[in-house]
Amino acid sequence: MELVGKSALEFDLYDGKGKLLYKKGETLSADTLLKLNYINIYRKTEGVAPKPKPVEVYSRPKPLIAEKTGNLLIKGSRGIFDGTFNGEALKYNECAEVSGIILNEVTEKYEKFHSVEQLRVFDEYTYSHNVNVSSISVLLGIKLGLKEPELEELAIGSFLHDIGKMKVPREILNKPAKLEKQEMVIMRSHTFLGYKHIKGTLDLPDRIARIALDHQEKFNGKGYPNGLTGEDINFYARITSIADVYDALVSTRVYKKGMHPHDAIGIILSEENASFSPEFLDKFIRLTQESETRDEEEGL
Repeated sequence: MELVGKSALEFDLYDGKGKLLYKKGETLSADTLLKLNYINIYRKTEGVAPKPKPVEVYSRPKPLIAEKTGNLLIKGSRGIFDGTFNGEALKYNECAEVSGIILNEVTEKYEKFHSVEQLRVFDEYTYSHNVNVSSISVLLGIKLGLKEPELEELAIGSFLHDIGKMKVPREILNKPAKLEKQEMVIMRSHTFLGYKHIKGTLDLPDRIARIALDHQEKFNGKGYPNGLTGEDINFYARITSIADVYDALVSTRVYKKGMHPHDAIGIILSEENASFSPEFLDKFIRLTQESETRDEEEGL
């Protein structure tokens, strides 16, 4: 998926030593965009580029998740992902606690939300992204009519969808420049590494662990690691992939402004049947439209 129009870079991007990595006007693929969300990259102003403050592109709606709860979710996410990065085994009770809070928050507030943005939390991307992907996945799961046991599975599996990236060597995970061919092979192995780690340490059912394995598969078979097509892709992973890309697009990072949800939806729609399940994508779009309708009806 190529980002076009206003999504083209408006400035050069550098690493921390001032080396030019991406030129002004260049467009970034979805894979590159997702990767850059995990590393330190800068726009140069004077001398070595300082970290600019995030700039909001629109007025965000009032959050439905309380600040205290959001901080608790971020703390849990930080502990789990940092622990994995440092070689610690996943602990089921810690993962279940975070995913349980997410499930409760989304299900309790489902009838109250007016925007998907109200159910997202904001912090360092690595930690907030996993929480947000789980929240959005549960939101879509409810729209799809999933029952509570299925939503529980989706919540924990989507929260851990990127855990394999914590098993990728630091020099590759944190490399701001474009990856060499072999480095890309290693980076893409995060799907299998995550699947293996979840299965090996949490002993969760295969249908849950496969969210990590299949979330980078594309509906048309051009994804990875196995080039699966259509319904051969894990059911939960087809939900998670939409949430994954959406949160990456609307998140503010050092090198980019977070997109307005409308623009993010437009880019996701440009992929349509190529990347996502048409049925699930249709439900996601309807979900966002329904929330806007609530805004209009209540004069918000």
